[in-house]
Amino acid sequence: MIIVNFYVTRLFTEQDYDYLHGLVDRKLTWSLNLFKLYERLMQGVRPHMGRIEQERPELARKISRFRPDMALQLIKPASRLGFPNG
Repeated sequence: MIIVNFYVTRLFTEQDYDYLHGLVDRKLTWSLNLFKLYERLMQGVRPHMGRIEQERPELARKISRFRPDMALQLIKPASRLGFPNG
């Protein structure tokens, strides 16, 4: 898992996240189920892949290498915080 952690943190840069955040034009629902989280993230990104491939081909290649098990790294900080009680 350490290799995956390192890979995910190096896979997407802050600029990549900023770019993708600007493209996704609808609210994505959150899930602690990493497979649902992956699918929901991809539902937001997929409609824009043509544009991403034209404007940021390297980012498009990164997205194509992104796998469901890598989504775990996205929820790790939230899962450490636990659930609010009230």
